Amino acid sequence: MDQPKRIILRLQEADLNEADLYEPVRLYLEKNGRSIEELDTGRHFIHIQPPNPDIPQVDPKLHVVIDLEADKYSGKLGPDFPCEVYRVRRVDGMLVMFGFKDGAWYRNFVCKLRSIIDDVYPWGKTKRDLRLSGGTSAQALES
Repeated sequence: MDQPKRIILRLQEADLNEADLYEPVRLYLEKNGRSIEELDTGRHFIHIQPPNPDIPQVDPKLHVVIDLEADKYSGKLGPDFPCEVYRVRRVDGMLVMFGFKDGAWYRNFVCKLRSIIDDVYPWGKTKRDLRLSGGTSAQALES
């Protein structure tokens, strides 16, 4: 349970409660036998990737990226780094989490999704954090 892993929660923009951005994160933690108090410990780093406004979308999706146990890993995220992707939907006012069926489509989808997210969100920090510290992705992640 204390191993580093990247979790990607994919949800419709309309399903995110902007007054409670951590609702999907708490859902993930609870569904996986983890305590929501972990959010107060700084163990995990959370990113929210909004839909791209430059791409017209009928049903825009956003991604909540959770770097579990962020301080237990440093380095570049390779294709074998543990990652899980879940769909999150609001049903009757409550968020519900669904897994994807494993198969070729899912593995291809995760690969494409990670090619974007892993570049935009280095492990445990944002590119803005790296710029402010004067480092590069490689420098910051190797230290």
